Amino acid sequence: MLPALTEPIIVIRPAWTMQRGDRVANWKTAIEHEESDCMIRPVQGEETEVDGRRRSTVVTRWMLFAPLDADITAHDRVRWSGAVYKIDAEPQPVTTHSPFLDHLETQFTKVEG
Repeated sequence: MLPALTEPIIVIRPAWTMQRGDRVANWKTAIEHEESDCMIRPVQGEETEVDGRRRSTVVTRWMLFAPLDADITAHDRVRWSGAVYKIDAEPQPVTTHSPFLDHLETQFTKVEG
């Protein structure tokens, strides 16, 4: 676990149902749990314009560094700083020469517009 990590996040995990033979996330019955000791850093986002006049889509990205034993999957969502974000990919373990620096990394994203 990274020693300087102090920010909590809420992990939102969907219940799964079957619809027409496919496994589908049910966010209405999602279960939440807190993961503490996380670090969040901004990643460059993007903005799409329509006819050069105004923005139509804004993508905001953040990098999440969590303790190695954090319970986070690629199917989860994250509530942080008053907003809900989608996890972009399976969290990857990062191991170092010091067990105090081992952690998970992934990105989360919010798309507006």
